[in-house]
Amino acid sequence: MDLLAGLATLRGFNRERGPIARVKQLASAYTRVTMQTLKVAFLSGAVLEFLTTLSVALVAVTVGMRLVYGNVGLLPALIVIMLAPEVFQPLRQVGAHFHASADGLAAADAAFALLETELPSPGTQVITAPEDGLHVRFADLSVQAPGRQVRAPANLHGSAHPGQITALTGTSGAGKTTAVMALLGLVQPSGGAVLINEDYRVQDLDTTAWHRLCTWVPQRPAVLPGTVLSQFGVQDVDAQLLTAAADTGFDTVVAHLPDGWHTQLGHGGLGLSVGQRQRLALTRALVSPSPIMIFDEPSAHLDAASEQAVLTTLKQLRDRGHTVIVVAHRASLTATADAVIAVRSRSTDEVGANA
Repeated sequence: MDLLAGLATLRGFNRERGPIARVKQLASAYTRVTMQTLKVAFLSGAVLEFLTTLSVALVAVTVGMRLVYGNVGLLPALIVIMLAPEVFQPLRQVGAHFHASADGLAAADAAFALLETELPSPGTQVITAPEDGLHVRFADLSVQAPGRQVRAPANLHGSAHPGQITALTGTSGAGKTTAVMALLGLVQPSGGAVLINEDYRVQDLDTTAWHRLCTWVPQRPAVLPGTVLSQFGVQDVDAQLLTAAADTGFDTVVAHLPDGWHTQLGHGGLGLSVGQRQRLALTRALVSPSPIMIFDEPSAHLDAASEQAVLTTLKQLRDRGHTVIVVAHRASLTATADAVIAVRSRSTDEVGANA
């Protein structure tokens, strides 16, 4: 959808050939998978239809022979022949019911597996943000990657302080986003902990109260169907929203929309480019900032102008005394950071050997 929605812009820069080739590739792959599925469905359906037709034919032949020899009357014979297809109708539906039952069993297995998963005990401690802000420290944090013999991150150390931009760097799959999830209390550590102001472990905090102190801007922010203004949870455009939009450059985006703040957006932000959605998310973060601001690769897939808006937003939050944590890949983000924490992963076998 992103490729198709952006073809007009790409055509303006004479760059439409690459996405067109990608769309054709995706369409060909979808066609192959669909035809394979239809082939199996057609063959199974043909076999069932053949058996049903053969069964009806045998009934018709039997009734016809009985009519010839006078063993059955015409009216009962006609009734039997008319009802025979309905009698064998369930045989035709065996395939459809079998696939439906397979889907139902798979869904039931997934639901029962989810229900049997033991939930971690919820935290009860409530923390309040002091005037000097909240300090975050990753104390030997390790998280076991699900389905893999890898800890990502593994033995993560580092601190993030108020009034600073702290960048989490590392290769893809090292566990940068997982470290952020552990900070938000959405992932339970396999070892170590995330400490807040040295006195509180995140897993011991009340999740609802803790999330009020954090703002998380993911790499692909959620945009619900509705107007642009509805994305901010307000009824009218106020001075705070205008100031935040001016700081992130989102005001220029709104100025070019057909109905401005009242422009309707589709599912997933359809109607805005990836960079414009990122600016929208940054504006939301500025409208109601929290003591801890977390950005997961905020400049990914952005052009130079959008990236500069991201850097400006991060610097403003830092200057206001917020604890800013950024998952960074680009050198420009790392250069802007006041502190850099390297995130690494390790195989479970390697961890055990070192132990």
